[in-house]
Amino acid sequence: MLQRRISTQTCLLLIALGLLWFPCSWCGFSQGDLNGERLDLTVENAVQEALAAHPEIAEAQLLLQVAELELDAEKAALLVPEIDMRIVPPDLTSEGLSGSLEGTVSGSLTLPIATSGVLSSSIGFLWDPDADELQWGTWAFTLSGKLDPLNLAAGVAQLQRKGDGVDDAQRTLVQIRNDVLIETIDAYASLAMEQSRVTQAEEDLAEAERAYDQAIIDREAGWIGQSELLQIRLRLFDAEIELDELSSALTERQGSFCREYLGLELGNDVELSLAPILDAIDLDLVLRAAEALVQEDARILAAIETFPSVVSADQAVAEAEESLNEERYGVLPTAAVSARWNETGWQIGGEISIDLVSPKRHAVIEIAEIELNLAEKRAETARTDAENNILSKRDTLAQALQTLDRLGIERQRWTLEAEIAELQHTAGLLSEDEWNDFLADQKEFFENAEMRQIDVLTGVLDFLDMLGVDLERTWEEWLR
Repeated sequence: MLQRRISTQTCLLLIALGLLWFPCSWCGFSQGDLNGERLDLTVENAVQEALAAHPEIAEAQLLLQVAELELDAEKAALLVPEIDMRIVPPDLTSEGLSGSLEGTVSGSLTLPIATSGVLSSSIGFLWDPDADELQWGTWAFTLSGKLDPLNLAAGVAQLQRKGDGVDDAQRTLVQIRNDVLIETIDAYASLAMEQSRVTQAEEDLAEAERAYDQAIIDREAGWIGQSELLQIRLRLFDAEIELDELSSALTERQGSFCREYLGLELGNDVELSLAPILDAIDLDLVLRAAEALVQEDARILAAIETFPSVVSADQAVAEAEESLNEERYGVLPTAAVSARWNETGWQIGGEISIDLVSPKRHAVIEIAEIELNLAEKRAETARTDAENNILSKRDTLAQALQTLDRLGIERQRWTLEAEIAELQHTAGLLSEDEWNDFLADQKEFFENAEMRQIDVLTGVLDFLDMLGVDLERTWEEWLR
């Protein structure tokens, strides 16, 4: 019984330690330095950490919150009135309180009508402490407004501007997240490829060591000459140098990657291991998405209109048109109306303003017309550039798909060529240097074969980014 109890307690302790270690093993690895550990990283984890740690994303999120709060404040100003109270207490004298308590309660509400409109009201009150009586004083309701033919919708213009500000902040946040996601995947893929080269260099070094050990035996047996032994030893040195160069470059790149994308400072004794990027995604989903995207036309036209440079150019055109209209129709009268109702009755008044003569109006109108023409030309240029950029990304994706389609037959060709080269090497028709050159070319081909699949992945992401898609959700759908 005692032994069973000890075993149960031991199991519970191990489970508790495991639960404590699990979140720390990943969620907390980015804080502080890592020393004397092995950090296993996947592209999914790398993207999650990069999106969570990037300062520009945090800044864009805060700016979006500010824009949303400003929009809420503007809406509240049109729905909830402002209420003020003014109180004048009795005077305090040597004989006590003297006089009465007087006050006024007033309120106002901005109305989204015409150019501007305000509904306000007020009521006064008086409290006599001697009679202990509350009396209501004067009261009034006032409706005032301004009518400008050039700005009939000015009452809601500020609300519209705040709404546009929220849309701009959302687009900025999505764009920054997309940039970080694509850059992280590109950097991870490049780093993983360098890691595979180091692994291959380690295998090449091991093979060179075995070949040199065998060459020593063959030399002692008299089967090879001293010159051939030295050539094999030279290849061993080359393999050691290549491994050292690749390992040094990989260590430097790993440190830069962790600092820039993960907010992590690697210690000198940390071994960073990257899982292959293609193991984390469903490549079939990516390929189907790529094949559908290269046929897209309607989405390209819609994406042009939401392209950041096009949106900015269109805003500049709208502002130029507004400026031109203000100058061109500045002679139109503006009217102000005020209606008041109080305890004595009601009254309605108004005012009309007309700008009869302005000596520089003609020149100002011509300047505004030229500025509008310039804004329209810049908008056309922005649309052309946006279309070219989007189509360029689509062409890059289409080319990546075509290159990937050729991969099967190219692999068959390299397999056949490898059989021929091996037969020629065995028969002595290929020198050792020629054989090694062929193996190097073959290795480079298979390294590039994996990159072709990754090129399709990054090509899809780049094209979707150009179309204004939020890539974070799409990326999560592609993960296995």
